[in-house]
Amino acid sequence: MIPKIGMRNIKTATAVFLCVATSNALGMEYPFYAAIAAVISMKTSMANSFKVGKNRMMGTAVGALTGLLFALIQPGNAILCGIGMVVLIYICNVLKWNDSVTIAGIVFMAIMVNMDGKNPFEYSISRLIDTFMGISIALTVNYMLFPYNYYGSIIKRHGELSKKMISMASDTTRFGGHMDLDGLRKEISKLESQVDAFSKERRPQKHEIEKIDSVRADLSIFKEACTHLAAIACIPGKLNISESNAKRLEGICGFKGAHLENKGSANDEAGIVFNYHLGRVLDCVEELVFS
Repeated sequence: MIPKIGMRNIKTATAVFLCVATSNALGMEYPFYAAIAAVISMKTSMANSFKVGKNRMMGTAVGALTGLLFALIQPGNAILCGIGMVVLIYICNVLKWNDSVTIAGIVFMAIMVNMDGKNPFEYSISRLIDTFMGISIALTVNYMLFPYNYYGSIIKRHGELSKKMISMASDTTRFGGHMDLDGLRKEISKLESQVDAFSKERRPQKHEIEKIDSVRADLSIFKEACTHLAAIACIPGKLNISESNAKRLEGICGFKGAHLENKGSANDEAGIVFNYHLGRVLDCVEELVFS
């Protein structure tokens, strides 16, 4: 099956098109710098795009200023290139702009070795303008063109996780420790990341805040259930479910105790441990279903 073209792909292409078209319309000599700024700044969310764009702008400013000062001395000088790199990395570290070091170095070297006799001051200012334009276009496209629906995605993932938790609670009685816990942990982590990013993305409405707060509270329930499922996964073999847990499962998802394939006593040592952790998982599931 051929993978579909994602929205980030389309947004990036749109931003690059606008950068090149705008540069050509304004008679700018190097559309490359605006386009590359747009590519780097285009992320899944507005918050991430803004963060990357800010880092790139700060790095460009440091690189342009450092490049200007050293180019005024002697552009293309190998020794000055090395010394300049030390200086700009030191400046970024002092200012705690560590994420801006790479782009600062690129801009610095572009000014030092790629001016072709141009005025260092004009070239440095041009790089700042190019970068600002690329970042601005990327942010505008990301915001205006099919913005990512965090709220809808969170609600959908939360519902899927709740169903998966119920299914896994039932599966422990039939398949023991053979559970996809890594997949469950990844889904919980993705949901947590989306919830954290939601409030940074835009100003939410009142009903959205209430729902997201509820989802945030459920995250701790998912994690607790996952911990007990992991404990069950460490118990070897198929284990019998206790009568009380069987009744609870039947009440939650219509699971019938008579369908158990497991053999052995629910009162032996392994059965007691299994049913304790299953009971805690069911506590979590009931809180998700009935709260």
